[in-house]
Amino acid sequence: MANHRKPDNVLRLNGTYQKHRHGDPDSKPDWLEGLPRIPTCLKGEARKEWKRVLKIVPEGVLTITDKTILTQYCALWAELESDPGNFETGQHTQLRLIQQELGFTPISRGKIGGAPKKHDKAGFQSQPK
Repeated sequence: MANHRKPDNVLRLNGTYQKHRHGDPDSKPDWLEGLPRIPTCLKGEARKEWKRVLKIVPEGVLTITDKTILTQYCALWAELESDPGNFETGQHTQLRLIQQELGFTPISRGKIGGAPKKHDKAGFQSQPK
């Protein structure tokens, strides 16, 4: 089975990004930038989970194109929270797979990069304040 293509930000973090091989970053579509807005269909616990996720996920991991999968995750999470006894095996599997896709598990988190860290003029990584 072939490996999935790594996102450009992961390649940059690993130091393996090559412009001639991975394309000019200026030619990439800008529709990948920005965070998704909370859908009106999410209510209660699902809405709270959406807001919590957007606060804790590193910058550059989620974009507006992730709205559908994040909506599915939040809806499933709300179902699990409201009635764990009736949460079926298939729903558990769906939730776990979505968590892996979004990088919410320890192993999958290592495979997902965020926005590249900012460096000062001398090329050193900025220190948190």
